[in-house]
Amino acid sequence: MANQPFMVPADLYNRIFAAQTSDPSLKVDYEVWTLILAGLPEGYKLPDWTVLSTISKPTP
Repeated sequence: MANQPFMVPADLYNRIFAAQTSDPSLKVDYEVWTLILAGLPEGYKLPDWTVLSTISKPTP
């Protein structure tokens, strides 16, 4: 039997989202989200407004 993921409240990772919403019932895999967080630059927020504004501009 494979190891079960260690599930934690998703609210632990709210700091990476520009619009933080709490949902105490939502659980996420601790290992996966810790790896995601470790790979992001300091202060990074989702969505990345700079990237979104660039890709939203009409092409000439």
